[in-house]
Amino acid sequence: MKIAITGHTSGLGKYIYDACVKNKHDVVGFSLTSGHDIDNKDECYDIIDQTKNMDMFINCAYGSVKDQYVKGANGQIELLKQILSAWEEDKSKFILHIGSKYMHRNPQKILPAKIYTLDKRHAHDIIQNSSSKAKVFNFIPGMFESSMSDMWPDVFTKSKMEPIGDTLCFYIENCKRIWPQEVVIDKTDLLHRPLEELIKLGSTQ
Repeated sequence: MKIAITGHTSGLGKYIYDACVKNKHDVVGFSLTSGHDIDNKDECYDIIDQTKNMDMFINCAYGSVKDQYVKGANGQIELLKQILSAWEEDKSKFILHIGSKYMHRNPQKILPAKIYTLDKRHAHDIIQNSSSKAKVFNFIPGMFESSMSDMWPDVFTKSKMEPIGDTLCFYIENCKRIWPQEVVIDKTDLLHRPLEELIKLGSTQ
């Protein structure tokens, strides 16, 4: 399978990228360190152009919180809109958007947390209202250990990254069998489930 992924050089994106390469997929990665800034619209267009023949697009990289506060937009959300539009008529395509657990309140009124939360709700609405024929999966793993979560206070419980990555890799490898619209995970122990339970989890949305 031909797979494109953003944010492939660190954290969860790298974990998924390495697993896909190990499983013999043809994987192309896009990240800041490889010269692709998703907060730059022209570079987003270039990413879309380079991925038009891919089977799956994994939207993992998050844009700059600072840029979002200034510009009122986030690169990951803008890229989601673009890939939905580019693949609108192709029902053979798979899109995986990796979001964050919705939080209905921000206990310490932290600006990055508020911005990040609004973005993920926005992603949910974009996917739900999209007319794209591509198979779109919004995965919301909750807070886990990463460079992004380092800006968040210790009041938030953080899961280990590895089981999150393993769960995503399970869905990627079984995309033609199970590809839910949305999965929200609150606790890491939910990740240690047999295939039958994950299928039931995916069928709830």
